Amino acid sequence: MRQIKINDTMIGDEKVKICVPISACDFSELEAELEYAFNNPCDIIELRYDYFTAIISEQCDAYKQRHTGNVLSEIKKKQEEFKKQNKMKRDKLTLFTFRTKLEGGLGTDANDEYYNINEQAILSGQIDIVDVEFTKDQSLVDRLIKLAHEHDVKVIISKHYFEKSLSKDEQIELLMRMQETGADILKLATMVSDEKTALDVISAAKEMFEKHAKAPFVTIGMGEYGKITRYIEPFYGSAITYAKGLKATAPGQMSVSELLGEV
Repeated sequence: MRQIKINDTMIGDEKVKICVPISACDFSELEAELEYAFNNPCDIIELRYDYFTAIISEQCDAYKQRHTGNVLSEIKKKQEEFKKQNKMKRDKLTLFTFRTKLEGGLGTDANDEYYNINEQAILSGQIDIVDVEFTKDQSLVDRLIKLAHEHDVKVIISKHYFEKSLSKDEQIELLMRMQETGADILKLATMVSDEKTALDVISAAKEMFEKHAKAPFVTIGMGEYGKITRYIEPFYGSAITYAKGLKATAPGQMSVSELLGEV
């Protein structure tokens, strides 16, 4: 199915959803970034948990697991406050992402710790979507997808190329391989260096949507030339776009206002 419904939000319905990443490194930053995200008309809040682990890397695994729950509880509490104050019409989905260094993040590439942190997030009952990296061992990917689905958590399978552009055909081939994992949403981000490589991202998404997609997907062209791939209109197949929070987490991210054409 090219559309999935998560709570009250439809993903893949040709209305591109906006995701705002939270890249706080401590609880004081978390408060400010949540305030920013909840005050913006976005649909998804992405907790980039790898930023938090940068300050707890010396702690034992048990502490990290408890810490995961504390951070997610803070997000849920803040969301409830905004609902009570009538600042939000509906809940924003929570996406949990522990981005590893191999994929451009700050998190450890160690498989055991990667699994344990994502497992705790899934079991917390406080997230709607978890990001699983396609480059991880196939058995680990399979285990996390199975665990997530057993606990009614949707999965984004993701791959990032921060220094490489892919041709249209290479992007489609990779998206189709990612689709075979059984994940609910596919995400492919590549660096683009000029207008041609940016148009390759758009052309790949259009063909994927029209001919091959069995699940919603996200395509992103990173960098200055890639900004055209991030706009919510016109729709060419990509279901979600990632905006900038208080600070950017990827090259070429724009604010929610910019994506909506308000500035």
